[in-house]
Amino acid sequence: MSRHMPESLRLFNRTHNRPTAATKRERSAEAKARCDRLRKIEDIKLAKEMGVSLAELGAI
Repeated sequence: MSRHMPESLRLFNRTHNRPTAATKRERSAEAKARCDRLRKIEDIKLAKEMGVSLAELGAI
């Protein structure tokens, strides 16, 4: 069920709750950092499974 929201508030939210360009850049940077951390963890696991160092894995 949807709650009734006055039209004036709906218009206000539509125009005022948009993320700014700076917020978008910040979120994008956070997402990239999170992805890089996950990739690094996966690389470490792969290196352990193969029994090689990360340096040797990077050379492959």
